[in-house]
Amino acid sequence: MSDAGTLKAAKLIQEIVDNDLNSKLSFSDYAAVQRNYDNGGTATRQISTWQMSGMVQNFTKSFGKWALSPWPTFEGEAARTPAGTNQSGNLTLVTQDCENKEQAAAAALWMSTDSGAVKTMASPETGSGVMPALADSDSYVSEAISEKLLGKNYEPAKKVVTDSLATITTDWTFGPNWTAMFTEMQDGWAKVVSKEQKVTDLLAPMQKWTVDDLKQRGISVKG
Repeated sequence: MSDAGTLKAAKLIQEIVDNDLNSKLSFSDYAAVQRNYDNGGTATRQISTWQMSGMVQNFTKSFGKWALSPWPTFEGEAARTPAGTNQSGNLTLVTQDCENKEQAAAAALWMSTDSGAVKTMASPETGSGVMPALADSDSYVSEAISEKLLGKNYEPAKKVVTDSLATITTDWTFGPNWTAMFTEMQDGWAKVVSKEQKVTDLLAPMQKWTVDDLKQRGISVKG
């Protein structure tokens, strides 16, 4: 966690914190976060398309005033859309205890393969904004973003999303103890946000904790 890429990102994040450019609201108070967005308290947020549904369902004031832009990159670097944000692939399971397994499986197959059903689910206005993994995702871009939210910026937004689909990176993998690591990091991150410590102060302790936790789970760790 102290490689060149991490340190480069940490420096940028530290500048954001030092200059009080970050929101201190937590998604643990989801309603407050959405009100803050709607009231113009946050100018920029990084999202996947499925997160628009929360905005559409909770906003009252700022419809038509939002716009999309590509994932930010450092000057001189090629466009990249980290796969770590691309979590909109949806899976529908039928449990062994389901009373009508065949019918449920047929419904799940229809939800995941019928274009009409997928478009309904993909829409942040008629569905959850979440869709199954698709080979032809370009054809669902129009439904996956909200014209109500974007207003005159809707047409340009379609190109932003389509272009981003061509720049998704495949070099990111969530570790097997990612959820536990994220929970462990929260206290340290709170100290960063409150300026009690630097972003770089988190790296070595989190590296050690993550490796120790993996080994405790019986997972072989190299490097």
